[in-house]
Amino acid sequence: MKNFWSKFLLILLMVELLYACKPEEFDTDGIKIKEFNPEYAIPLVHSKITVDDVNEDCVDYRVFDKNGFIRHIYLGGFKTETAEEAIKLSDQTFQQTITLTDNQAAALSSGTDQSIFLQSIHNINAGNMEWDSLFLKGGKFTASINSQIKTGGELKITIVDAQKNGNKLVLNIPFSFSSLPVQANASVSMDGFHVDFSNAIKGFNEVNISYELNLKGTSQTITSRESMQVSIDWTELKFKRFFGYAGPMNFSSKEDTMSLCILDSKIIGEYHFDYAFLKIKTSNSFGAPITARFNKLVTFSNQNGERMLTNVPNPLPVRSPDLNQVGQVLTDSATMDRDNSNLKTEINNKPKKLIYQCGVDLNPSGRKTRNNFEDNSCFKLDLVVDLPMEGFGRDFIIDEEEPVSIDVPDDNTVESAMMRIIAINGLPVELSMQVYMVDSFGAIFDSIFVEQDYKLLESAMIDNSGRAVEPIKKTTEIIFPADRAKRLSRLSKVLIRARPNSFNSGGNFPTILLFDTDFLEIYIGVKLNLKIEHEE
Repeated sequence: MKNFWSKFLLILLMVELLYACKPEEFDTDGIKIKEFNPEYAIPLVHSKITVDDVNEDCVDYRVFDKNGFIRHIYLGGFKTETAEEAIKLSDQTFQQTITLTDNQAAALSSGTDQSIFLQSIHNINAGNMEWDSLFLKGGKFTASINSQIKTGGELKITIVDAQKNGNKLVLNIPFSFSSLPVQANASVSMDGFHVDFSNAIKGFNEVNISYELNLKGTSQTITSRESMQVSIDWTELKFKRFFGYAGPMNFSSKEDTMSLCILDSKIIGEYHFDYAFLKIKTSNSFGAPITARFNKLVTFSNQNGERMLTNVPNPLPVRSPDLNQVGQVLTDSATMDRDNSNLKTEINNKPKKLIYQCGVDLNPSGRKTRNNFEDNSCFKLDLVVDLPMEGFGRDFIIDEEEPVSIDVPDDNTVESAMMRIIAINGLPVELSMQVYMVDSFGAIFDSIFVEQDYKLLESAMIDNSGRAVEPIKKTTEIIFPADRAKRLSRLSKVLIRARPNSFNSGGNFPTILLFDTDFLEIYIGVKLNLKIEHEE
């Protein structure tokens, strides 16, 4: 606009210069420059609104299928401790006394070496657990002796049913005599050993340990009352695999929430979902009887508070690996929807969030079957709220602000202005709209349409499924008389307020589907009609 007036003033200046310097043959007295009415068209706004702009805060929760159909997906869930975290292997201590016989004492006193062999079954102190066998990934095997036998030698301790790569778990303790008591100790790692506790009497929680004591002949006087105390400690035990019975265990989650962004939107309006799904998936690698349940499953809104969902699966479907599936993760699932629960009804009450709390029991009926775990075995619950964008919408208000700038002369040269709105509707909803004109102070000083909610155009053409298949285009022109046109100089931005509704021509709410290709495009321009007259 500034360029126009600059050019116009330049023309006037040239005319004045000619008039001041004219020779007689260029006398222009009485010549009138005819009135002319230039039109000056100014584009103001080009705004394209897609489905992403309807609620920008929820973009991260949108997914699209291969055809671009939109679903809102919200994830939640619960995961128990791993078997390693939940099952603590207690330290073990075993005591053994080795006492000399008369013959052994006499032989040693005469300088003859003696070898003493002994095997014992020691009980495992595991509380209410039963160890059948353990594949260890950590542990320390320590043994110490306190001997009253006045000679040196070596003690070899063998865990009979512990093997690693075909080799037994052995600990050797050499010792020498200088004074009583004779003391010595040694240790070895148990990492990588498979220890079987089922080869004794009970079939669990028992370990076979053999002792081989090699004593050197001596000139000291040895008696049959002399003995050696052996103390064995297993500490820092960690399993890679556990077989046996772990006892009853309970895992309960804290109360947790899934925020339902699209239902907690700041946008005014209602979208009624035809379908809503709560997909429940269990993943379990605990090889034990297990029950899982919801202790609480409700929706919550400020208006309605907590509302229970009905027909919740109880118990939840869970599968457990058997001895041929150790370490495998077995899955199962259930789905709540409009056909088997009140989920759709509660979703359409616009809850802000879903609140849930879970309980999981391992071996709930006691020692019915043997258990198998790997160190990372656990139970996991995955929750998916799936809201396909299929339904109807009404009473929406979508605001879009666009900055604009226009210079309008404030004298009588402005006769009128024409606002032209070109709207292209690619949404499966009809559109009412108002465009407010806002000054630099943020005050609305005018609007384009007289009606507050001007029905601008019908919805895009939709197919039988409710999908928009062909955009609708409409051009609307509004004439501003001079007084309204001059006020356009205050214009700093426009506020486009769109009110989409999924009405059909009968005023009903047909089902519509939203796709990533749906859009609304608005062009707004102004054409100023000026009256310019000059006379010399």
